Amino acid sequence: MKEKLIDLFRRRTNSVSFLAEVDGLRFFAISTVLIFHLNTVFSSSIEFEWRDFHSVASPVHMGWWLIRMDLGVKYFFAISGFILGIPFMKQSVYSGRKIDLKRYYYRRLLRLEPPYVLTLVIFGFVHLYVLKTLSIAEVVQAFLLSLFYVHSLVMAMPSPINPVVWSLEVEAHFYLVLPFVALLFSRIKSLRVVLSIMLLLFTFSVVARHTVLLNDFGYLKWSLLVFASNFITGSLFAWLFLEKPKWFLEKGMVWDFIGFLSFFGLFFFYKPQADIINNIVFNVSLFLSFIGVFKGVVLNYFFTRPFVYLVGGMCYSIYLLHLAFLHFLAPIMTWVAIETVPYFVNLLIEAIVFLPIVLLVSSVFFLAVEKPCMDPKWPTKLKALLLNLTMRIKRGLFR
Repeated sequence: MKEKLIDLFRRRTNSVSFLAEVDGLRFFAISTVLIFHLNTVFSSSIEFEWRDFHSVASPVHMGWWLIRMDLGVKYFFAISGFILGIPFMKQSVYSGRKIDLKRYYYRRLLRLEPPYVLTLVIFGFVHLYVLKTLSIAEVVQAFLLSLFYVHSLVMAMPSPINPVVWSLEVEAHFYLVLPFVALLFSRIKSLRVVLSIMLLLFTFSVVARHTVLLNDFGYLKWSLLVFASNFITGSLFAWLFLEKPKWFLEKGMVWDFIGFLSFFGLFFFYKPQADIINNIVFNVSLFLSFIGVFKGVVLNYFFTRPFVYLVGGMCYSIYLLHLAFLHFLAPIMTWVAIETVPYFVNLLIEAIVFLPIVLLVSSVFFLAVEKPCMDPKWPTKLKALLLNLTMRIKRGLFR
């Protein structure tokens, strides 16, 4: 029974390339995002400005951790840098199999677009006909800009249809840019030069982030330019992963210690985000946390548990749905809240009650929409299914 459930919810991928640790890392990223947005929606639903009553001054205060939970988005960027960096690093640095760019883009189109477009359509209709918060013109504009992954760049703000998709726009820009960067690297024979250029690009992105955030350049605040350092960090880890494969097979408690320190470092050096030193150390902590998960004994055990990597494997569905569904649940959150207990106790109760519901809804969406799209042959299979259905209907009508 357990094996059947694991097989049902496990992402459809090449068994050789499946790494439970990667989906474990995704679990950490999506968990922080869920907590961050649960707090945002809950505090708004009860009209409580929690920062006026709870300190965010140091790690001994819960508020300090809570305002940093959105770091999971940057963690996702680094994971993408790692996953997509591996095949391109193999091609560019290690003379591996040449990547068919047409297939590369087509595969991502087939895999990512259907769930993305479907949620945009559904949420667009909800805003228009249920919530009545947007006009037809606003919905059409937001839909088209989001469809082409440029809403945040053009409007200097996230899409009102589904605000969280700003990060998917950044991811899409990375997908587009990466092959061209890899092509440049493939013409450079020296690994030292390649790594030097990557570090130079990393430094440029860190400085750009500092400049953009400090001067509040709205149109660039949501761009790949200011998040490139996170993707590059993941790509540098991809190089290390390919360079020392046997080293990653060796586990040790010392890497648990380094890993736990690095996870704390992620939170400690996350804010202020405009600070250059903070940004550098944040990415170093991110890099070391990857190593800790792959090489630590305790960390590796935790992040490769079925529940952890299965939830992490559904992160795309969860990410697309969670904020909208939390807003849908907001009126019930108000009813569940207990006036006589502290805010953070209430938030814990809300998490215990409502996050499993979000996971359940996301699981259904994952199985019904996202996972079928992981099969590269799904358009052919869907066409055959529709033709078969049409033939059955015709037979029934003409009997």
